[in-house]
Amino acid sequence: MSTETGAAKNQMSTPSVNAEATGHKPLVSVIVPTRNRSRVLREALESIFTSNRENFDLEVIVVDDGSTDDTPEVVKAYPVKYVRATGVGRGEVRNFGTSQAQGEYLAFLDDDDKWLPNNIAPQLALLEAHPEFGAVHAKVWLTDGEGNKIGNPVPEGELSAVVPFESLLTYWPQIGSLVVRASVYKELGGMDATLFGDAEWDWLLRIAEKYPVGRSNEAVVLFKQRDDPPVDLMWQRFPYAVRIFRRHTRQFSLLKRLKLERIMLRHRGWYTSHFQMAAKYYAERGDKKTARKAAIYAFRISPPHAILGYIRNFRNK
Repeated sequence: MSTETGAAKNQMSTPSVNAEATGHKPLVSVIVPTRNRSRVLREALESIFTSNRENFDLEVIVVDDGSTDDTPEVVKAYPVKYVRATGVGRGEVRNFGTSQAQGEYLAFLDDDDKWLPNNIAPQLALLEAHPEFGAVHAKVWLTDGEGNKIGNPVPEGELSAVVPFESLLTYWPQIGSLVVRASVYKELGGMDATLFGDAEWDWLLRIAEKYPVGRSNEAVVLFKQRDDPPVDLMWQRFPYAVRIFRRHTRQFSLLKRLKLERIMLRHRGWYTSHFQMAAKYYAERGDKKTARKAAIYAFRISPPHAILGYIRNFRNK
């Protein structure tokens, strides 16, 4: 996944929400999809309810996609709206939860991630100060499976307060950092449930085609990475990433689309790198079958990137 770096333009300081001064305390509806992961769900909910909420109210909606574990018992400990759906998939689960929301703003959290205490406030401040914004996203910290932070917050570098549409084609803002006006959801509809992967990226691009999308330089979410790199899951996701990219660039002229292909090339490079890292990971653990599969996927996505990757790896030995 690409991240935006470098000096940004059109900087503006993030305003603060002052509910006492305005006499308005907005309601933010938070959608939390889950399925058979009660332990991490508890941690996710704890992070929401221990966040700083002085200037806004929360409505938390847990959408259970057919759990058979103790998820119903876990959610009883929290003041949430608990609704059940069965086998509808992540995109549709988020849509179902969003359809139940009463808030002026919509936010999201995957059940294995955590809010940092400052989440929502920076995005909400920008939305309140800029009524033309349809949505705002912020930075996130990547973590390992144990919750330890990795590197610097992403997207890296200083970000402009308004994201250019072309920049939004280069990276996937993490869903937990996103706050969207409920009025925009009502106008444009929810996520495309036919997409196996990256439906939230497609949704944000749809929003960005009609409204400015703001962004904050604050890191607001801990985004957990799997210790074992997914192989088949990422292979299934890749065609949908290509479909989404084509969907949101087809309105441009042929010359413009050709210029934008450099972005798609970087996406191919990122996927190829993921599969090569996965191949190394599984080879070191003696899982030759999965390692071989990952290496094949790397070549199928982009032979030039795969060859360059193996050359660099050989030189570094």
